[in-house]
Amino acid sequence: MDRVVYRTDDWAFSLAMHSSRLGNFECMNNENRKGWFTGDGMGYFYNQQLDHYHHYWPAIDSYRLAGTTVDDQVMSDCEGQRNQIAGGRKSQMEWVGSVKLDDAGSAGMDFSNWNDTLTAKKSWFMFEDMVVMLGSNIESSIGANVTTTVTNRKLSEQGQTDILVNGGKWQAAQNPTVKSLLIDNPTLEDSALGYVFLTPTELAVKREVRQGNWSEIGTKTGDVSAEFVTATIDHSPASNGYAYVVLPDSDLDDIAEFVEEKPIKVLRQDNVAHIIKNKEDKVIAANVWQQQAVKITSQITAVGKMALMVEKDDGEHHIAISDPLQTQTLLELEFKKPVKIKSDPEQRLQLGDRRTLLIDVTGLKGRSYAFTVK
Repeated sequence: MDRVVYRTDDWAFSLAMHSSRLGNFECMNNENRKGWFTGDGMGYFYNQQLDHYHHYWPAIDSYRLAGTTVDDQVMSDCEGQRNQIAGGRKSQMEWVGSVKLDDAGSAGMDFSNWNDTLTAKKSWFMFEDMVVMLGSNIESSIGANVTTTVTNRKLSEQGQTDILVNGGKWQAAQNPTVKSLLIDNPTLEDSALGYVFLTPTELAVKREVRQGNWSEIGTKTGDVSAEFVTATIDHSPASNGYAYVVLPDSDLDDIAEFVEEKPIKVLRQDNVAHIIKNKEDKVIAANVWQQQAVKITSQITAVGKMALMVEKDDGEHHIAISDPLQTQTLLELEFKKPVKIKSDPEQRLQLGDRRTLLIDVTGLKGRSYAFTVK
């Protein structure tokens, strides 16, 4: 399945995608009638707010699911299915996958929506204390209004939740240029979510109580009411991307420290590749979308479509690589200097010459392969 789970001792993040191998959503037997965008990159954060997903689906705005990029086409019940039974899978969405290196991971999706009128490159980079979200090349072929939902968090019924924008209390009807956002319920320890925008971003923030009934999405009945805070980015031709970091279990001090230290640097964010550097973990992560040579570090060039993570330690490069297409047999890396293979657990590496490394990914079906070179 095109699903990712990243788990720490204190919180977990899961990600729902779809591809040529997996349908976007399924509506059967009158159930999941508004599941339109659940497989379009929806992200779930699990922390000590244990009631977050309780009575969630009848009340949530189904057009505003966290992490998704959608346009303003109005959907009818069960519309837009692209799976083996209804509509056919998205055959052109081959680049969907992930890679892991030790306790870090990344995922990517070369995305197009249910009727191929909206396209985007979307990436998620996961580390012990953060998830980095990148998007680029967001384009609508029909001139629709396009929105990325940063968060749509159901607030706990226990205690009062504070919404802080740029360190101060958010005021209703503000659509400010945002550097940081914090959703914090002081009565629930380890439940806050902080958001830092790597470039100041115009953000539409809304807090509202929503009502729904289970009968609107499925076969059971019962009224549901819940309060949500929603933050969205409205895209235009001049603003067709996003770059922000989610800091689970954070506070204003954590956000201030992140802003000061700038541990994440975006090295590339376009239709060729998404590449970031985590300076604290000394990790570079890359999603290479195109079949061409792309410089990853000063020493390493990736040749072709792949997901890649690199950690340099004491002159050695620890590398994890995967084939997100699940159709390739060999992936290629080129090095500036001659290299020696130090670790190759499954004997999948071959030096074409002393600067070219071929990785056999036959049979891995998207699984990560980790090795070390010097």
